[in-house]
Amino acid sequence: MNHLDSLVQSIENTHSALQKSAVNAVNQALTIRNWMIGFYIIEFEQNGSVRAEYGENLIQNLALKLAHIKGIDKRSLYKFRQFYLVYSYLNDSILAYFEQTKLSIDAKLGTVSTQLKNTKVGAASTLSAIQTPPSKLLSITHERFITKSY
Repeated sequence: MNHLDSLVQSIENTHSALQKSAVNAVNQALTIRNWMIGFYIIEFEQNGSVRAEYGENLIQNLALKLAHIKGIDKRSLYKFRQFYLVYSYLNDSILAYFEQTKLSIDAKLGTVSTQLKNTKVGAASTLSAIQTPPSKLLSITHERFITKSY
């Protein structure tokens, strides 16, 4: 192998490794985003008087107001909500992710970290051990979640 071929091989290997790393980072971030959106929806619904005011139209209203964000529509909002309900026990893992990455998403209700620390995980946290563990869930690809039918 000559020097040029060696250079090409080094560039290809570097590109491939870093591209895979970037894809994994994006997939992890989108999975966490989806869980967080589900968290926000459930928390909003569980606020008694607000739920009565918005009722069944909450997801529809959200979809209309968030239409400017690619990938967020009525169907995906329902999926994000369901995703959170199934994996609500990931609260501590998601909180650890925000603390580890020093990522803080400010919202009118406070930072994500503050909200998660103050959230009591409900009955969904007692799901059986056959569920995907947090370490594996955070590597689930965004595409797999979006295309899965509930």
